[in-house]
Amino acid sequence: MYENPHQGIFVVFEGPDGSGQDTQAEWLQAHLTGGGNLPHEKWSLLLTREPTMDSESGRQIRRVLEKKETMEPAPLQKLYVQDRREHLENTIIPGLKNNSYVISVRYFFSTCAFGGINMDIEQMIQWNDEFILPDITFVLDVDPEICMERIGKRGKKEEFFETKRKLAKVRENYRYLAEKFSNCFLIDGEPSVEIVHDKVLRTFKEWGEKRLMSTQKQTKRTVANGYECEQCQAWLGCNLEGRVLMCSYCDKKSVCTNRALFRAGGSIVKLPPQQCPNHAIVRTVADGREFSRVPEIFPTEA
Repeated sequence: MYENPHQGIFVVFEGPDGSGQDTQAEWLQAHLTGGGNLPHEKWSLLLTREPTMDSESGRQIRRVLEKKETMEPAPLQKLYVQDRREHLENTIIPGLKNNSYVISVRYFFSTCAFGGINMDIEQMIQWNDEFILPDITFVLDVDPEICMERIGKRGKKEEFFETKRKLAKVRENYRYLAEKFSNCFLIDGEPSVEIVHDKVLRTFKEWGEKRLMSTQKQTKRTVANGYECEQCQAWLGCNLEGRVLMCSYCDKKSVCTNRALFRAGGSIVKLPPQQCPNHAIVRTVADGREFSRVPEIFPTEA
């Protein structure tokens, strides 16, 4: 698995059936879009779910969950992996490339948690090893009895995984995953929707502040002649005289004199290794944090 190299932010909600992931994802969406809380007017938000109904794999998964078809555990989990591959290619990654928050209800953690009922959870992780990691994951932790009570109130037939025994194992697997992966937060999903939402927002804000501080610290340590946009903390590139370029995100797009496009947050710098006109060697990087040492005339900040 690899970290998100794109400008957008990938958020995932996970948990056993009946834990409230759909509700919390929708409430976060409403908070970000309705309260003017997106980073900038050019940003957008995409809410999506797994399994999808856009692929044949996803549609077949749905038939199994609804008990219209039967399938052994391994083939079923491989369908999840294939559906996820198409989901990433067609929806998630294009959204991340387009300066979007992408919020997904379920992702590879579900394959590991639910597939781990009958199979080795480490094998499930390996099957998903080619995929991008979310920037932040919320795992809603709810007692199986409460999950079953909530499921019963829906007035629908119970689906394949919706038994107390299975959900207990799923909960155990999710707790293991929350410890194993970074930026994966276990949230008590048993209180009211409002209380859980407040906890999600606090956790999201704290995570964002730490991420920003980490990015700024890395930038100041490794970049000698760059500056940060005061509005959005974008890494701003160099020009012939080493002056600040206009931020390519919160104002007009700017191109460095060596034709390198610098995007907000320093997330993508599309430039092959070469000599910049101000003598700074700029490398192609994923997160804007790896720049080579430059001449002493551009002293590195402490």
